[in-house]
Amino acid sequence: MEAVASLALLVMLAPVTVVVAAIVALDVGAPIVFWQERIGQNGRKFLLYKFRTFQAPFGRDGGAIALEKRLSKIGALIRKTRFDEVPQLWNVVRGEMSLIGPRPLLPVDQPADPRTRLLVRPGVTGWAQVNGATALTADEKDALDAWYIRHASLALDLRIALRTILYLGRGERKDAAAIEAAVAWRRKTSGVDVLRRFADRVPAEHEPDEERRQSIAFFNRVKAAS
Repeated sequence: MEAVASLALLVMLAPVTVVVAAIVALDVGAPIVFWQERIGQNGRKFLLYKFRTFQAPFGRDGGAIALEKRLSKIGALIRKTRFDEVPQLWNVVRGEMSLIGPRPLLPVDQPADPRTRLLVRPGVTGWAQVNGATALTADEKDALDAWYIRHASLALDLRIALRTILYLGRGERKDAAAIEAAVAWRRKTSGVDVLRRFADRVPAEHEPDEERRQSIAFFNRVKAAS
């Protein structure tokens, strides 16, 4: 269902996507899309796609350009309206992401215990995104993501989708009540063993394939570290 919905969105957004791609090409040049390695469900790595909004880190003379100078007003507007994330619909079509879920993190940005967030596919938007996004601390984002995973439902997903549309172009706004509720819930349930839920999903009737074997090894390392 998500793959079909994402294909439909890609078709519907095609005119806007072409315009954004042209603006990006004029603003930052080629390539207009960049990719980063992220960690997805069960610890599987994948490449996340976005439209480029930052200038190259080095100028024509080879000198480094400050980060705050690499983002133009046009790039900032594209990021604020979230049009830079349209290419991630292709990640959904490929089955690497969901439309709604915890945002995928870089390998170096994983929380101390990532087992809960890695139980599900990451999302294009999610509970943390509509309650503060980049304005959140790492702990607040992790608590909101964990809260969503344990309380996920169709009603909650529709609520997130609606808030995502309403917040386009308005910037990040922290919802203190939602953050406080998630942090308090996380504190009460910190002793729950989420690894068992992952283990229950591994078929016992046959040997796991190489990709699943790597996922199991990843979770074993996480459990040993925690």
